[in-house]
Amino acid sequence: MPIEITIKEACTTGFWSCLQPTDWIQMISVAIAMIAGIAAWKSASASKEASKIAEKQLKITYEPHLFIKNEKYVLRYIKGIHIGLFCNSIENLHKNEVDGNLYLSINNIGEGYAKNILIKWDFDFSSCINFIKEHQKDNQFIVNYEEGSRIDFNESSSVYLEKEFENSEPIFITNKDYNIRLPYSYTRILSIYIHVLNAKHDFNFTSESLPKLNFSITYYDVLEYPTTNEFAITPQITQKDSSTKDGEISSYELEVLLQINEIS
Repeated sequence: MPIEITIKEACTTGFWSCLQPTDWIQMISVAIAMIAGIAAWKSASASKEASKIAEKQLKITYEPHLFIKNEKYVLRYIKGIHIGLFCNSIENLHKNEVDGNLYLSINNIGEGYAKNILIKWDFDFSSCINFIKEHQKDNQFIVNYEEGSRIDFNESSSVYLEKEFENSEPIFITNKDYNIRLPYSYTRILSIYIHVLNAKHDFNFTSESLPKLNFSITYYDVLEYPTTNEFAITPQITQKDSSTKDGEISSYELEVLLQINEIS
């Protein structure tokens, strides 16, 4: 097979002198491409940084912030009812406007909506049950307790525990109060605790003896960033009125402050 070889005269006058017009065009094209690439990289970097700054400003501008205030309730017992009933005011109690639950008022004082709110409750449930069983007579307060499943109270009410310690809300808009119900099992246990301690200590016991309730709140901002805050509810009581008859409690009325403290 024939092979054709073309031999060109070598240039010996120096690199730059030997460059042909086409060589210059190629070099200039490469230089332009390099300059354009560097400019594009700098532009992309600046755009990314600007995006981060804008995102940070947006997060700060529309960041939600949940505020939970202390709540005050009245607890009243009159012989003939099973245990004391909670009410948010003595006036409503006299009007018989009582639902027996405890609530927290949550307000979003931030600038942005809080979304997909999840509230989880936690307290030393087993210790509370053991304390009540130790001091009750003939299933006076708790008839049956199945750990993690259900609790049966004497007045023919039962609480199923599977979803008792978790609440969810879709959204908290700004500058609006939302009432969140505390676990009903905790409300009943707190009332029983107070009744037992009143009988045991003749209406003279410290609030430190009462069970605390811890809870966490997780929510998302407009950029889908999650925030989790943890709190503790510490009941504080003030005895208002009490009476006994034939060695048994006939009535009492006290004030219960649900003191909210954030856990750092």
